[in-house]
Amino acid sequence: MRIVLCLLVAVFAAPATAQAPDPLARVVTVGASLTAGFGSWLPLRDVLQAALPDDAPRIRSHHDVMFFSRPTTIGQRQIDRALAAKPTLVVAADFLFWYGYGYQWVREEPEPNHIRFRRPTGEESAKLRLEKLEIGLAQLDRVPCPIVVGDFPNMAGAHPWMIRPAQIPEASTLAKLNARVRAWAAERPRVHLLPLASSVDRLRAGEWVVTPPGGTTPVSLDATSALQWDRLHPTRLGVVYLSEIFVDSMRDALGLAPERLRLDVPRTIDRLGLQPTIDDLRRYPSDD
Repeated sequence: MRIVLCLLVAVFAAPATAQAPDPLARVVTVGASLTAGFGSWLPLRDVLQAALPDDAPRIRSHHDVMFFSRPTTIGQRQIDRALAAKPTLVVAADFLFWYGYGYQWVREEPEPNHIRFRRPTGEESAKLRLEKLEIGLAQLDRVPCPIVVGDFPNMAGAHPWMIRPAQIPEASTLAKLNARVRAWAAERPRVHLLPLASSVDRLRAGEWVVTPPGGTTPVSLDATSALQWDRLHPTRLGVVYLSEIFVDSMRDALGLAPERLRLDVPRTIDRLGLQPTIDDLRRYPSDD
């Protein structure tokens, strides 16, 4: 009898196992122009919200289209604000972009009363970009909850009025940046990668096929309808395309059921009023 009582006491006295919070309870997005919806006026948050149940809490967003101007300062501020919201999931689709892209300068040995800077060589540029990437990764590492973060897409060929060729890393440097992000994520079970690079490649190649609401004929989304004139930022349709891939990736990474996280593309297109754009694509297909 005494043994039984001891066992009962042990069972009821044992601390309850803490249950992991629902990752969709407080979702926060952080990032640059893709997250902000630059030019499309469609923030990533709005499309991701459409992938959640109707009664899901509103997604919070801390984005900044001026991220390129001061990435280290703005990135820290965004993470500060995200942490203040006590997030259960942080979506950082393009948060790292300007930690790898942008101008790089090397300060030369100063002459009397004169300071000079020069553009770095290929190896110097790669080193500087990788060093800046570490700053961005350190900011994301402050987030204790699950994080989904995008890798680096290749935006070579974007309009120089929007992003100068000198701001775009060389292909070999991009490979190093993405290798570092993958290695960093692999060491952290709470971090999951969004395939931003491969998604942008597919988008620019016109590989997305969508069936419009109420329609039966699929329509191909070519690069001219998926990207804005600058060949850098997605159109509203492009945001929907990327969001569909992001949602599928997030659902698999987080182990969520489809009814909890799924983007109904025809329904989303209808909600956003994009049907006329789809009709134009069907009527005037691209010559490419």
